[in-house]
Amino acid sequence: MRRVLGLLPFYLFAFLPLYAQPSWVKKAAKSVFTVKTFDANGSLIGSSNGFFVGSNGEAMSSFSPFKGASRREATHRLTIGTDEETVAATYQ
Repeated sequence: MRRVLGLLPFYLFAFLPLYAQPSWVKKAAKSVFTVKTFDANGSLIGSSNGFFVGSNGEAMSSFSPFKGASRREATHRLTIGTDEETVAATYQ
């Protein structure tokens, strides 16, 4: 019993921030995506994050993962209502 009570504060501090995010954090998370780049053989050569800057899909990311890449893949988590899905786009 003492062990369970001793671990309770750990669980509260470890998992409570996941549920208590401010609204600006949730809004900012919607504009972030992940980019993975691959060489001609399909091997991963770089990975980075970026963010959307316009309403028509314009986005910004660092250029370094794109050097020497022959294929790029962008992944974005999309929430519509209460449904959440991951959308991936591949560019040759």
